[in-house]
Amino acid sequence: MERAYAPYRPYRPPSPDSEEEDDDSYYSSSESYLTDSDDTASTETSVEELPDPKILQTTPLMLATFRPTGSYNPSFAYETFEDAASGATGAAAPPTGPAPADLGPLTTSGQTDQVNQFTKLRTTTTQQTSLISITSADRDHAVFPQPTDFTLYLPKIYRNVTTFQFTQIKLLSAFFYFRNQKYNTWFDVHEEGRTTLAGAPLINRVQIREGSYDINGLLGELTIQMNTTPTFFYYPGGFADFVPLFSTTGDLAYNFNKPGDYYFDAALQKYIPNPTLNYIITRYFPARYGGLTSYTLNEMLVAYYYPVLKEAFLDPVDTATLGLNITVAGLTDAQVYDRVVYNYGGLSDPVILQLVNQNLAVLDSYRNAHTFLTHLVNRYIWGVDTMTNKVYVTSSNLNTSIVADITAQQQLALSNTLCNDYGYSQQQYLALSNALQADASLINSLVNYYQVGLANYYGVNYGSYSL
Repeated sequence: MERAYAPYRPYRPPSPDSEEEDDDSYYSSSESYLTDSDDTASTETSVEELPDPKILQTTPLMLATFRPTGSYNPSFAYETFEDAASGATGAAAPPTGPAPADLGPLTTSGQTDQVNQFTKLRTTTTQQTSLISITSADRDHAVFPQPTDFTLYLPKIYRNVTTFQFTQIKLLSAFFYFRNQKYNTWFDVHEEGRTTLAGAPLINRVQIREGSYDINGLLGELTIQMNTTPTFFYYPGGFADFVPLFSTTGDLAYNFNKPGDYYFDAALQKYIPNPTLNYIITRYFPARYGGLTSYTLNEMLVAYYYPVLKEAFLDPVDTATLGLNITVAGLTDAQVYDRVVYNYGGLSDPVILQLVNQNLAVLDSYRNAHTFLTHLVNRYIWGVDTMTNKVYVTSSNLNTSIVADITAQQQLALSNTLCNDYGYSQQQYLALSNALQADASLINSLVNYYQVGLANYYGVNYGSYSL
């Protein structure tokens, strides 16, 4: 049995000028397209009318949304007719009224979109809430030293933010914000009886660092600023007083004050509590002693002035403002700075010697400004009266560094007296002193024993007798 198929006819839109007869002849044909035998059976078929081609041209989406009916979509016939005829639950009733082609384009669900002739892309907006914790402890402390002024980056990027609100805020229990522009970072102190070398009253300015403080932090900062020991020891004769001390011992400690409560490390820009003398010396020299059997004048100049020169280079005030001449042949200003601050070459360093000789007067003045000649000499204690919440400050002693220096001078005077007047060395004096203290302890124990016996057995009040 041979199968025959109707020839393929492409769809052509009707011409506006064509006759109705020509139009009918195009959409209907009487033709044999299937034969089961030698005899040919003619069957007349009618092609279902498609949507207006103008709509298809102007609306490409209709090609995707149009749903053919009838013989072109057998499932549609099954859904609309057979299910309804069988009484299936939820089956659609047979369509009534005009054909779907007359209702306009259908949506993909098979329902006519009565709003407009095109398929809509419907979206919904969903709100998403994020909880963000921001704390000043997460800041870069090197870039933002103060907790009241800093910048943080969020862990991710947020877009289309519609609103934000604070759920919890915890502020510092502090005084916001001490800074120079507010004129609240300093005050002047005059210690009674102190004058400058010219005879005028000496006024010391106490300057605290900018920032935020609670009451304890503020009192701590005031204690630091008023009790920090100046770096250099004051010699009324300057370099001439230093030479005989250093030349015989090579001890670089003669440059500096005895350690006090605090020392300001200019290289680190940090206050060091309870520093040692060795710590202070090694900020400038490799070791405490020069290590030479004798010293030239130039070497002693470097030993005396190099710590002052380094402090001047580390000072926030520009070297030109200080009046320093830092010109060195063959070196740039940056190289000179590196040489002074980082690459000190020892007591025989020619660059340091040249800079010292170029700036003797300036270095002398700068050194005196960093001694007790122009600094507070008393030790100050700050506190709060818990009954009235008033702040107070007291001073009952000299600066710790001065007290230590006085004690050292007393021991030196005693040692010289014992040696020169009585022929005792320091070691012999210490041995004799320890023996006397042991004897005194024994005698005190005997006296205490007899006084307890007198009180217990004879009714004599304890302490009625003494040595």
